This record gives sequence, C-alpha cells and structure tokens, in this order.
Amino acid sequence: MPLMDPLPAVAAALVLSFVFLSAAMHKAGDLKRFEATLANYRVLPAILVPGTARLVPVIEAVVGAALLMPPISRMAAIAAALLLAAYTLAIGVNLLRGRRAIDCGCGAPGRRQTLSGWLLIRNGALLGLSWACSIPVSDRALHWIDWSVIVPAAAAACLFYAAADQLLANRDLLVRAGGDG
Repeated sequence: MPLMDPLPAVAAALVLSFVFLSAAMHKAGDLKRFEATLANYRVLPAILVPGTARLVPVIEAVVGAALLMPPISRMAAIAAALLLAAYTLAIGVNLLRGRRAIDCGCGAPGRRQTLSGWLLIRNGALLGLSWACSIPVSDRALHWIDWSVIVPAAAAACLFYAAADQLLANRDLLVRAGGDG
C-alpha cells in the first residue's frame, strides 16, 4: 500500500487538534452545564453522567494534544474517530427519537446549539479528517515550503469550522426568534 504524503495528514491533525482542544476547554469551562447536557441526551445511565461529564473534557484534551505528537498522532486520530463516532451516534439516536430541541453541548459557553442533521454532516467531515490522520504517511521530511502550505490551510479550515459552528448557532437563534431558519 502506498504511503500518504505527510502534508495533508499534518494539516488535518492541526485542525482536529483545534477542534478537540477547544471542545475540551468549552466543556471544562462549565462542567455543570455540560453535565446537564450529557444527562439530557438520555443515552447513559444517570449514575454514569457526572463522572463521564468530567472525563470527556480530559479525554478530548489528551486527544487534541496527542494529535500534535507525531509518534502517537495516528493512535490519537483513531481515538478522535471513536469519540466522534460516539458523539454522532448519540446525536443520531436523539434525532431518531425526535429530540431536536436539546443542546448538543458542542458550542461555546453561553451559546446553545440544538441537534440537527447538520451536526451529523459536520461530524462526518471530522471523521474524514480523523481517517486522513490515521493513514500511514511517508517519512518525507517537511520543509519550510510545506509549512507555508500547512499552516494557512489548517488556519483556514479552523476558521471555516468556527464559522460553520457560528452559522448553526445563529440558525437556532433565528428559529427561536420566529424566523424560518
């Protein structure tokens, strides 16, 4: 099997790291809110919710940091994919139950974002990035010209992710304000 060039894998790892580290910070910044959100998903027994609510941000932070460490970044990408699959499953189960009005728990503090099919699409894209990070890469050394592509590409992707996240939150605000969103 041919090995992938490291440039797209490194760029994807930077983006995923941003997503997981920012998610961990948001959750850890308001653990009570995250615990209530997790309980509202109704996918875990109530006794497991408090501990899980404290563990998830730690796991997200470890995965986000590990994505930046080449010796373990492929394992971290697999862990990221498993987390994203779990989140996607929980969202999908609640959408199938007709429970769209609950907060997804994935937005910044103070910003409510309800469940929607868009979150499944977003998570699918993030799963694709996880897959790109988990593919074996060649041992080609990255040079300054590579980094002149990687850094702006990753920054643009992070900005795109943040903008899409804000648009989803704004959609919810419009719906609550009486618009057709």
